[in-house]
Order: sequence, then C-alpha cells, then structure tokens
Amino acid sequence: MARTRTLAELRADVRFQADVEREALRHPNTKLTRLINQSIQAFRLMISKSGQPYYLATSASANTVLGTDAYALPTDLVRLFGVDLTHDERTISLSPYMFAERNDYTQEASNSDRGWPVYYRIHTGNNIRLTPIPDGVYAYVFQYLQYGTDLVDDTDTFDGLGGWEDWVVYDSALRVLARDVDSEQYQLVRDLRDKRELEIKGDAPRRARAPGRRVDTMRRRGDAASGAHRWWRR
Repeated sequence: MARTRTLAELRADVRFQADVEREALRHPNTKLTRLINQSIQAFRLMISKSGQPYYLATSASANTVLGTDAYALPTDLVRLFGVDLTHDERTISLSPYMFAERNDYTQEASNSDRGWPVYYRIHTGNNIRLTPIPDGVYAYVFQYLQYGTDLVDDTDTFDGLGGWEDWVVYDSALRVLARDVDSEQYQLVRDLRDKRELEIKGDAPRRARAPGRRVDTMRRRGDAASGAHRWWRR
C-alpha cells in the first residue's frame, strides 16, 4: 500500500528524530534535502541487494545484431537484475557467467561460436557481452535498478510503501547526528533504523506469496515412455 511523504514532511521528521528542530541555521533545508536524497538512494540499494527488486525494477529493450556480442547498458543503470531474450517466440532468462568462464560457452547453441545467446557478463565500461555471439536478430530486455530521481520541491513525494520511509528518516537523522557528535542520540536513532531495517527485509518477501516450483516428474522417474510430462508443485 502506498504511503507517500512529501519532502517537507520528511525534513520535519528528520529534524524531530535528530532533535534539531530549532537549529535551522546549522541544519538548513538545502542540507537536509541532500541528506534525505542520499538516504533514499541507500534505501533503494538496500532493498534491491536483499533480492526483492519487485517495485524498483525498470526495463529497457532492444535487439541483437548479427555477429555482435557487446551491447551498451542503460545509462541510468545502478544494478542489473537480469537479462531476458526471446528465441522462437519463447522468452528465456540469460545466466551470468564468471570471467574465468568467458570461453566455456561459445558452442552452447551450435557447433560454432554463434547461436542464440544464453549467457551474459558485464565488462569494461557500461557494456554487456552476450555469448554465444548472436547469429541473428533477437529481442532482449534488461531488468535493472535505475538511479532514483532526487526530491527537489517541498511537494515532491517519496513512496514509503506502508511505513518504509521511517528508514530514510532515521538514516538521514544519523547523518545529522554524526556531524553534531551526539553519541547518545546517535545510538538511539541507529537502533531504531536497524530495527526498521530488519522489519523491512522481513516484510519484503511476504508482499507476494511465492508460487511452488514446477517439477518435471517424468524426467525424475525416467518415465520417458509415458509420452507426457507430469508436473507438480512444491
């Protein structure tokens, strides 16, 4: 459930948590706005690192070029979640490979070093390399975390998704308290932030119930003669 907070409201909450409501000269709005935007970016990275990119994922699509294995990543990419590719009207998830494996998969799709790509790796610069080298034109999609847009105006909003904005407020307040060298208040607010972080990471996977995995029981039992796949969920 959305729970939006304006920049003005976030600043007021930060001043309250840091106990600097009467210190506008030492902690002006411009500085607090910068700290809040830094905390929002840290929050986005924290959630995506936990493996829960469901509401942060952005996509960008393009097509491969025959004989070309290197492609530019989106310029606003912070973290790549995955790459999807369409082959024979079927979408497949490409798998990342390690640098040491860079020559291991070139014959995955055929007896040559070309075929439809099934692996990828981010390499020098803002580029990605697909392997095997595409032998034709295939549509692909990047699923990724993009840079967040900074809050600027007092009415700009941040969606806390039912209270998650507390983490941003606490983290911003810690940045203020670190400058003020208020160790006692810093510890109190840090405990609040860390507690909220544990709650957020615990709540994130439960926003949507994960389906059971489909298992090909025919292959498991070696029942190739049955002529039909039997599936079950676990």
